[in-house]
Amino acid sequence: MQRKKGYTALARFAYQTNTYVNDGGRRADYGKYRGDHDGGLILLPHGASAEFADMGNFFMAASSRDVRVDAQCGRTADFALPREVPRELLRPVAAFALADFAAQGMAARLDIEYPVASDEDHNPHCHAWLAQRILEPDGFGQKRPEWDRLFWRDQARYARALVAGRLTLACEGDLHNVSSPINGGADDSDLAERSGAG
Repeated sequence: MQRKKGYTALARFAYQTNTYVNDGGRRADYGKYRGDHDGGLILLPHGASAEFADMGNFFMAASSRDVRVDAQCGRTADFALPREVPRELLRPVAAFALADFAAQGMAARLDIEYPVASDEDHNPHCHAWLAQRILEPDGFGQKRPEWDRLFWRDQARYARALVAGRLTLACEGDLHNVSSPINGGADDSDLAERSGAG
């Protein structure tokens, strides 16, 4: 996700939360999809300041850090969620799918959409933004090159396999007892979920 291609963290958050954005480079209103939004949550790495549990603080910290025209503003992950997953468990299952990244120290924001598909069933899916900088007490700090390499490993197939593998693991087990280093299911009035990684 690069600024020089017109992508910023602020624009991504607007897309994920179905809101309006004017980041100086683009204006877009995703409000027509607001009815499809089914909540979201923030994954904070172990030891992160509780102030970043607040959506406004998190968005501000993420969107103000990378200002160069060639800046890499984070990584994104978009993936389908099985229709068999009960609606109330979509967020914890999506968080479980991203737990490997959170355990490595990445802060992330994920959002669930639950639109009606062409066959009149629902099409649950997740949109996520993952930081490529360490979340420090005063905001996002230095980049972690190894995180970037992880996303590029095997032409991104490795990262996709991590997500797919954990989705399979979640769905093969008891969905009501998803074993994850975070406690899923928070709504936007209680956004932050914490990785238990040390």
